[in-house]
Amino acid sequence: MSRRLMIALAFSLACCGAAFANAGTDDVIFIPIDATEARPQMELTIDGGPPLAAIFDTGSIASFANLELAETIGLPIDGPAEGKLARMGAAFQTTLKNPTVGGFALPTMSMPVLSVPLPEIAVVFAPEIFNGYYVSIDLAASQLELRSKSAHPIPSGVKYDYTPPPFQIATIPVTIGADAFDGMMDTGSDKALLLPLALAESLTLKSPLKQLEGGVRTVHGKAPIPIYEAQIDGVVRVGPLELEDPVVKFTSVAPRIIVGVPLLRQIAITLDPEQKRLWVEKTSATTAYHLIGAL
Repeated sequence: MSRRLMIALAFSLACCGAAFANAGTDDVIFIPIDATEARPQMELTIDGGPPLAAIFDTGSIASFANLELAETIGLPIDGPAEGKLARMGAAFQTTLKNPTVGGFALPTMSMPVLSVPLPEIAVVFAPEIFNGYYVSIDLAASQLELRSKSAHPIPSGVKYDYTPPPFQIATIPVTIGADAFDGMMDTGSDKALLLPLALAESLTLKSPLKQLEGGVRTVHGKAPIPIYEAQIDGVVRVGPLELEDPVVKFTSVAPRIIVGVPLLRQIAITLDPEQKRLWVEKTSATTAYHLIGAL
């Protein structure tokens, strides 16, 4: 079975219980995502071509295509890379012609091409592709819900702002003991909590740092960066969630605390990517989440 056929079948099975894109009203659109993966994926087509896998990544500062698949899927070379990712090892600039995600048509767009340590992913989309909409992320229901800002009120829940320019990323408050941090909300991360390695020295740990096999691969690095694990002694609060004595990961390449998919499944998130703000609340399905030995 070809990889593209497998992708199409996986999306069909994973999203069979979700509403199909454009199945709502004119100002509410549902986009199915495959939330069974470590990183939630959407089905992507380019100019009517075969289905590809894409990630909706709240932790990305810009959208980009995967260098490993660029030639295979016929992405054009438009010239040197541009924008925020030009200094991060981008190979060149390309154009996605008439893309759709989950059946929802996006405008033709220009983006840089980078080497991504995820060989099956064709494109990583930043939230800004949905400017003009409130974007609700419901991993439990395997869907994104887009609501037109011109037709809908401001969402409910606790509001937070993105970090200041130039990068402006979505964050959620993280409290460890008496210390407060802004945790990056990252649907592109399969780690529940990933902390900067330097932070380990100031935390009270129940167990010492233990280096794990493998490591963290970055979009511009070839060799994996070491990753460590330890158990924090005490309560860690992540937005509305409370974690007692969690086991977490550490790495030197984490620029700040990163809150990944295993925890983001527990909360309802609505983004306003255009005005750089978000709302967070517990979902009705939220249960006590234990990270001891689970990561």
